[in-house]
Amino acid sequence: MPKLTTCPNCNTTLRLTDNFCPQCGQENKELTISVRKLLPEVLENLIPIGLTSVDNKFWNSIKAIFSRPGQLTNDFLAGRRTRYLPPMRLYIWSSVVFFLLLGELVSQKSSRAFTKFMSGFTDGLTAESATVDKLISRDTLERRGLIGVASVVIAYSSTPERAAKTMKQFRQVTPTQIDSLLSRSKFPLTARNRSQLRQALSLLPNTPPATDVSISVSSVKKGKRAKLAFTSDSARLAFGRQMNSMTDAEVDSVLTKIGGKINWFNRTALRKFSRIVGFTSAAEGIQAVTSLFLKNLPGVMFVLMPFVAGLLWFFYARRKQYRRHYYEHLIFSIHIHTALFLFASSVLAVVWVLPQTPFADQLIGGLLLICWFYLLLALRHVYHQSWLRTIVKWLFISFAYAVTVVLFMAGLALVGVMTV
Repeated sequence: MPKLTTCPNCNTTLRLTDNFCPQCGQENKELTISVRKLLPEVLENLIPIGLTSVDNKFWNSIKAIFSRPGQLTNDFLAGRRTRYLPPMRLYIWSSVVFFLLLGELVSQKSSRAFTKFMSGFTDGLTAESATVDKLISRDTLERRGLIGVASVVIAYSSTPERAAKTMKQFRQVTPTQIDSLLSRSKFPLTARNRSQLRQALSLLPNTPPATDVSISVSSVKKGKRAKLAFTSDSARLAFGRQMNSMTDAEVDSVLTKIGGKINWFNRTALRKFSRIVGFTSAAEGIQAVTSLFLKNLPGVMFVLMPFVAGLLWFFYARRKQYRRHYYEHLIFSIHIHTALFLFASSVLAVVWVLPQTPFADQLIGGLLLICWFYLLLALRHVYHQSWLRTIVKWLFISFAYAVTVVLFMAGLALVGVMTV
């Protein structure tokens, strides 16, 4: 690239061999250049993927991350930085890729892929439970002499398709499962109870009745709670549409009708509840909350980096030979979160390309284990303590991080619900 003979910033005379001004430090290069020459430099700064970089900084960084945990941090802190991308640029690039893939998976365009991806979290889980007499009419149980097992609890999925499948499985229950159901509800394992429960389960409907949607608000009477419940989807939707146009006085009248206190908290809870029940389906509500969740998730992950650096400073500040500045811990935290995004992006890419893969749940479990042990190896290579000390600190740091993530995510979900 052509060079200048005079620095335009401070008017210092420059030599052709000067890459930077010796007086002010500004880079010595021609200002008037063609778009053809400028484009590679712009792409290199905006898209740091290594394709436009002669020294392949991006690929060197990726290789260091995947081949030896902690190597990128060690080289950066030792001053060997030229061959790598700056930590924040690498973090931003990896997080952008991760959230783009995640956003694509949760979009309607890739809803099937996302459903398959999330099946590892939802398969086998139950979200609803009810006693036998809630699923089968009490009159039917009494006529058949089965009232003795009316309070046995049956658990099933909240998804209609899976709930129907669960009902069918209950009607074909095995002896071991009969005993398990009786034991969980604290029923004696007698022949009579087994026989009654088997007969009752054979009467289960193909589809369980709709679950009441309810909200509790503080009652006028101390220690009591007032509930607003709906027994049908039409009543729920009508309430949601009506509440959206109500004034504060009208909301207060609803609170009075159900026996709740008239205060700001109950009024806000009732309004937010009406927004949630006003969705035409549970899937629509979940989609709205998920969108807000994903919108705020990058900020949460960004805040977690300095938190992890603080944890590292706390655990490694005791002994002088292992003590480091907070800045050094922060660099390590940035690289760890970058590795987390890269590993997660790899899994998301597989699920995105192969949405029908039957190994989505194994991929998720494997990802968590890989990231967990990656942290152990990185701690060992960066802080150079014995394996015993490293493992102990690794366990404590992992526990503290997990608790913090759960709290952050719970708060994020709450914000999503309150702002939906």
